Amino acid sequence: GVREYRHGDPLRRVHWKASARTGQLHAKIYDPSSVLGANIILDFHDAAWEGERKEQRSEFAVTVAASLASHLAARGVDLGLVSNGVDAADVTHTEPISIEATNRDEARKLVDQRKETSRLRPVEVPVRRGNESLTLIMESLARLEFSHGLALSDMVAQEHSKWPREETAAFIIPAMSNDLFREISRLKSNGFSVLVLLIDQRNQAPAVMSALAGVRIPVLHLVSEADLQNVVV
Repeated sequence: GVREYRHGDPLRRVHWKASARTGQLHAKIYDPSSVLGANIILDFHDAAWEGERKEQRSEFAVTVAASLASHLAARGVDLGLVSNGVDAADVTHTEPISIEATNRDEARKLVDQRKETSRLRPVEVPVRRGNESLTLIMESLARLEFSHGLALSDMVAQEHSKWPREETAAFIIPAMSNDLFREISRLKSNGFSVLVLLIDQRNQAPAVMSALAGVRIPVLHLVSEADLQNVVV
């Protein structure tokens, strides 16, 4: 499809014939089937995960992100990662201690030593192709911990202008707030291909799926690792 050119659209998306015909710049809208990669967006804001089985559900979300990244890397397509969580390595560097985390349990203990995480920047692996990107994503996921900083809706509002529009914005979330629904819908209307992976949210899933269907955004409800086959087919 075609829409008016917007600030931030790469030049390779300009639809030159439509622009010449109308006298104004227009950009191409890609069909989801032509989008070759994904920017994986993982919600790791502490408040979003409150409730029963918090640790198990969040670990499952990390597994989903890692599985999706591995699948995309195997296909040789572009992939990246963005999260509002906190990188344990960043926390370690700001603390007057020399201990380095070797596993997620140690990383969690290191993060707990820091009282304020709200000023830490989002964790990001820029979208690129190849195993180098996969390695960086896996390392970031291994160190990722909950943050009390930006809610995902706020992070999307602040960061989305940096994201490539050619790649699917694949959201991995534990719940859908009104603010997050607004921001995700805005991404869709701005030309992004959007996919939502809802983690182990039995009560909210029907309402979320209905709301997203209304704005033509696909959603997968994942409860266990057996559901991962729906992601990596």
